[in-house]
Amino acid sequence: DARGVGRAAPSFQRWRRERRYLGIPFSDDMGAARLSPCGNATAAMALSGGTDGWGRALYAERGFAQSLERENDDDPAGDYLPLVQQLNGDTTVVEQPVDLTFLEGKYSKFSTDFVDAHASDRFFFYAATSHVHTTEANLPASQYAGCEFRGASIRGPFGDALAEADALVGDVVKAVDAHDLRDDTLFIFSSDNGPWMIQAQSAGSVGHLYARAAGYWNIGKGSTWEGGVRVPAFISWKGVVQAGGTTPAAISASDVFPTLSKLIGVPLPSTMDYNGTSVKAVYDGVDQTEAFFGAATTSARDATKDCLFLFGGPYKDVKPSAARCGPLKLHWATGPGLGGCVSTPPSELNDNCTDQYYDDAPLVFDVEADPSEQFPLASNASAAVAAVLAWANASYAKLMGEYVPGNLTAENGGVAPDIDDERVNGTALYGVCCDRQAPARGGTGNTCDCDGAPFGVTVEL
Repeated sequence: DARGVGRAAPSFQRWRRERRYLGIPFSDDMGAARLSPCGNATAAMALSGGTDGWGRALYAERGFAQSLERENDDDPAGDYLPLVQQLNGDTTVVEQPVDLTFLEGKYSKFSTDFVDAHASDRFFFYAATSHVHTTEANLPASQYAGCEFRGASIRGPFGDALAEADALVGDVVKAVDAHDLRDDTLFIFSSDNGPWMIQAQSAGSVGHLYARAAGYWNIGKGSTWEGGVRVPAFISWKGVVQAGGTTPAAISASDVFPTLSKLIGVPLPSTMDYNGTSVKAVYDGVDQTEAFFGAATTSARDATKDCLFLFGGPYKDVKPSAARCGPLKLHWATGPGLGGCVSTPPSELNDNCTDQYYDDAPLVFDVEADPSEQFPLASNASAAVAAVLAWANASYAKLMGEYVPGNLTAENGGVAPDIDDERVNGTALYGVCCDRQAPARGGTGNTCDCDGAPFGVTVEL
């Protein structure tokens, strides 16, 4: 869940191969950060050992984040969020812990400097802004914003963060406009999931996507209800995409890759190297050119009678818990979002906050007419519903004939930091911004503090 801004150019004619990155390589809540004061505001201190490690354990369990392992309770490499910069494979830790007061400003400068430097080139630029994910609890309301935006929104800290994210997007658009590139530039803006509802007002709102048939309040991030998986998306390309146009087509983030591959005329590879063996490449995404740039009102999956399958929820990665098939949403299992329905004080809204399974007959909603998932449909509600259910069953059988669940590990082809050959005496040798065993290897001490001890906190390893 790395956040940051960067650019990578595909390897085809007239594109220069160059890779740059600036960002936090983890989620905002996977390490402590700093927050400088604005005027009379109080600075927030990054406190070592102040986290329960749930995020680290979750990511490490799936093979993604072994470098977040702590060697002890005062380990800055495991406790403090780093700001990392990369250029063509060379990595520099800019600061640790990162001061979030100035982060979006650094993102803006990185982004606009890149556009200015490459205005005469074809380029691909990807910005996974750190906003509006919640932070660790040492920051007020588990949110942050720079001084220009702090306290500016009636929505509170979340609104401040959202306004700063909007300003970052605006800075990139202004840079493109300054070079008169709007006619030649495609913008795609979207999000990754719905709000993490146990974070309350620090995490946004599901709006009308409230899954009223659920019977509990946490139907956001981590669930497969619409409030957890349905997110806004905007596409802009002057002269190509109709301004103000909309489409009800169900599109996945996984569709962006094959759609852009089609746009630039580069076929998707038919095979891939997996753990030293060439295997058939299987893509979750489909080409959505007609929905992106044309007048299509349905997904390209509908034409081939395929579904958009949603993993997570009660079945996690074993099999889909839900799917979008045409206008219908099918649930084979439902459950609350990340964190369940714990509330303080306990509320009657916690009733029925359990996983439910519908293996014999899925729970069905027409989410084009009923995006709040309030009125379940009977399987025999109409001939149209029956027809969609028939091809949904066939699509599901096809998926499960190809899908094999598993975590990313070195044994199955995954590459994660701090694997066994980077361990000494059973402990991880490196962490971000930190060589834990520098003295043993002739160094002068640990290299964990690359921007000084935070706010007078002294760390000894």
